[in-house]
Amino acid sequence: MQNAKACKARFLQNGKVQNLLLIFLVLVIGLGVLTRPALAQEELKFEIKGGGEATESQKKIEYQLPYPGILPDHPLYRLKMVRDKIWGFLIRDPLKKSQWSLLMADKRIWASEMLVDKEKFDLAVSTATKAEKYLEQAVNQAYQAEKMGKGEKAFFEKIQRASLKHEEILQGILTKAKEELRPVIEGTLDYPKNANQKILMLLEKEP
Repeated sequence: MQNAKACKARFLQNGKVQNLLLIFLVLVIGLGVLTRPALAQEELKFEIKGGGEATESQKKIEYQLPYPGILPDHPLYRLKMVRDKIWGFLIRDPLKKSQWSLLMADKRIWASEMLVDKEKFDLAVSTATKAEKYLEQAVNQAYQAEKMGKGEKAFFEKIQRASLKHEEILQGILTKAKEELRPVIEGTLDYPKNANQKILMLLEKEP
């Protein structure tokens, strides 16, 4: 009987410890979500300036891509995507939103190039497609910023160079990808071409 009571007490004690640990984790995650917007802005300021040395493939078009970090084939990549979406959602200023979208686009297009080097062509193509959708968003948000009087010519020129870089990388992927993936890549190439045309039109309006 005493053993049964001791086991029950031990069980209840373990349950309390687990509940405390759960509460602690929830508080840590909650505080992280609340404090990360400010930190995200600082990261944005840093990463927009570019990472380290450019690779040979990046020197064709003079544009420095930010290092993508963990790639889509990593088991923790989904968590990174959730984090990025939360940060992006919390940014309301259209110019900063455009900068964030461009950062996401640039990271993903370089990630797609790295995946090609690992011969993970299907994942590379899907990652490249997501990159170009972010690039399209960056251009649309740049137009919103301009309408609100928050245009920034230097940043618009950055988007224009980025569109050329993205097109260059996609052309490189096209030459290496499997035959059945080439129509998808050719369709994806329309995104940076359209982005380039639209941002050039916006630049023409700038003094």
